[in-house]
Amino acid sequence: MGDYYLEMKNNRKNLFLLYLLFGFVFIGSWFPAMVIYSKITFDQSGTYFESFGILICSIIPILLTGNSIAAIISKIGVCKTAILGLLFNGLIALALIFMNSKIAILLLVAIESVAWSMVYPMRPISIKKLFPNELQNQVVAGISRLRAISVIISPPIAALAIKQWTLGIIMLVFSILCIAAIFIVISLCHQVDEYPSLTSSNGSRNNVFKEFIIHSKPLNIIAGGMFIVITFDLIYPLYIRDYSTGGLESFSALLMSFGLGAVFSSIVFRVREAKNSVLWGFLSVGLGLLLYKIITPIPVEALLIIAFITGFSSTSVFISTNTNLQKSPQFTANTAVAMNMATAVGQLVSIGLASVIFFFEPNYFFIGVITIIAVVIVIVPWTLSNFLQFFKR
Repeated sequence: MGDYYLEMKNNRKNLFLLYLLFGFVFIGSWFPAMVIYSKITFDQSGTYFESFGILICSIIPILLTGNSIAAIISKIGVCKTAILGLLFNGLIALALIFMNSKIAILLLVAIESVAWSMVYPMRPISIKKLFPNELQNQVVAGISRLRAISVIISPPIAALAIKQWTLGIIMLVFSILCIAAIFIVISLCHQVDEYPSLTSSNGSRNNVFKEFIIHSKPLNIIAGGMFIVITFDLIYPLYIRDYSTGGLESFSALLMSFGLGAVFSSIVFRVREAKNSVLWGFLSVGLGLLLYKIITPIPVEALLIIAFITGFSSTSVFISTNTNLQKSPQFTANTAVAMNMATAVGQLVSIGLASVIFFFEPNYFFIGVITIIAVVIVIVPWTLSNFLQFFKR
């Protein structure tokens, strides 16, 4: 019994370190991405080009580089790969100080998505190594809370920084935080990389796909990508269209509503799994699209309710799927890479659904056409290749 309490005490210490780590990681990658999005939104309200560009630039690179990241992890380990990803994010933060071109910013978005893919496997691997199964739900919920907080506070910061040197100072601070995160990752490296079975699985395409299929629930992961993208790629453009004159206060209220839904979900599912998370997600998607289709323009109250439900449901999916995966004894960094790629697939699927629902809106139709092309070029060959290798003896 004494050993158990000692283990719990050590886990609490590790919990603090991990919260600190992912606080820096989210500020170093997720938060800059939100600031980039908000900056573009406020710079040119009422247009769809920027939303479309961010969508494609943030999804396609994840699919194109997933197997390469798995190979890098198999060579140098999950921690060193995460350090490289954080360094890239630091460079992106510095580059944003001097970037005014929209195309250049979109390229940075693409690089940021790859960098985030390099950092991402560190989270589930660290949680699996440092915490017993009964605590993992709480850890994942806590990380979700950090992400929700970053969503809530990023738009006001970006808005205040438009066309001011404040933006440069903010991005410089991000770079410093990224460097600090690197040192924290290094401090955890010896705890994680001592266990090769957690960090490597030969880096082959076959193993990435095989582990994902066997040790996860692909439908849940893909659905999670769909639910999350509903907010960022459907709610925001429609909000800009209908409420571009609402100003900073109403835009911030929308994001705060999403963030509050995510925080509430992280509290509800902190100590138990969201077994019906997929149902929550479909409720979010169905309610949102129904209101979008029927009500024009959408009452701002309805929009805030949709954002809250979407934040709640997408976070419940995130918590349950991540916890279930991490509990698998065979979970590896390659599985995490495959999970990230599957989430991107879910995002592409949701774009296709949007193009059907909003068929008569040229912008969504255009996005749908590009999505079909992306699926043909990226998804189909990747899936066929992995299926063939999966069944090959």
